[in-house]
Amino acid sequence: MNYNGLSTVSSEGAFYVCAEPSGFAAPYLTAQSEVQLLVNWNEPTDTGGCTITGYAIYRDDGANGDIDEEVNLTSDPAVRDQPSLN
Repeated sequence: MNYNGLSTVSSEGAFYVCAEPSGFAAPYLTAQSEVQLLVNWNEPTDTGGCTITGYAIYRDDGANGDIDEEVNLTSDPAVRDQPSLN
């Protein structure tokens, strides 16, 4: 029922309302070679209210621009869809 009176029943809806995760600690270098770095991190202390479903790794190019260059493969199974990475 609303201001206009009774109406037909509509479909039920579900919505997830989350904030951006926060409380990230700095990542740390675990190993390195001439061709790769192994970087680890801990989960954020505050998930923002929703489950974290995966991670992506971006690099700062040092040119004071946006940090928008993803350095893991888009479908990297070692990073994507791995919410429990530590």
